[in-house]
Amino acid sequence: MKGKIKFIIMGAFLGLYGCTLGVNEVNPQTSKTAKDSKKDGFFISEYTVIQEPKGLFDIVEIWEEKVWYNKIVNLFKKTKILSDNNTSWILIKMKETPKSRYVYANYSREWQLSEPQNLTYSVGYTGGLIAISLKQTVSSPDSLLLILKKGKKEVGTLTLIRKP
Repeated sequence: MKGKIKFIIMGAFLGLYGCTLGVNEVNPQTSKTAKDSKKDGFFISEYTVIQEPKGLFDIVEIWEEKVWYNKIVNLFKKTKILSDNNTSWILIKMKETPKSRYVYANYSREWQLSEPQNLTYSVGYTGGLIAISLKQTVSSPDSLLLILKKGKKEVGTLTLIRKP
C-alpha cells in the first residue's frame, strides 16, 4: 500500500512540476508595438514610409529594435535578454482589413518584400509583423528600400525613412 501511495505522489509531483519546466527560446522574439519595445529597453528608432503606389499597405507603425530572446530564470519566471551578436531588425506593424491586398496569410506564397541594397539578412514575417533582419554591420539606416513583388513581377516599393 505504501508503495502505491509513493508512486501516486511521485506521479503527481512530476505531472505538476516536470511538465512546467521551461525551455530557453532559440528563436528571436519581437515586441508587439514600439511602445512595448521602448518599455523593455530594446527600442532604437522609428521610421516613416513612402509607398509607391500609395495605399499598398495600411501601416500602423515602423520601428527598429535590438534582437532579444526569452530566457527561463526559474520554473515560473522568464526574462528578456539581448542577443549576444548586437543585431537589430526593423519591424512593420500593419492593419489588415477585408480590403487589404497583401495579407500575412499569403506572404511568400503570393507576394514578398525584398531589399536590393544588401543591408539585410532577410525580410520575412514573424509574430504578426513584417521583420527586416539587418546585418551586424548595419544599424539604424537612414533609409531602406523594399521592393514588393507578386510572383516575379515588381508591383511597388516601400521606402523607410528614419525619423530624426
